[in-house]
Amino acid sequence: MLTRLNGERFALSIDQIERIEERPDTVVTTSEGNTYTVRESLNDVVDLVRAAKAAVFGELEQGGWRTNPGLHLVPSDHEQSSG
Repeated sequence: MLTRLNGERFALSIDQIERIEERPDTVVTTSEGNTYTVRESLNDVVDLVRAAKAAVFGELEQGGWRTNPGLHLVPSDHEQSSG
């Protein structure tokens, strides 16, 4: 879950996130071009991404899938190429 600056909590699909930036606020951009300014730092969002991906791959390795997989995020293209 992410938090808008006004305190509203929301979730984005892992497939929709194209980019995460700090400008200095953290801005999440979707593949459709929508932007969301969130309270979480860039590092916090990246940590959520890593945890979500680890959970997905852990479920796949166990041969199952959760009935409610929750929020899954992916790192930006820059994050994927650098690490």
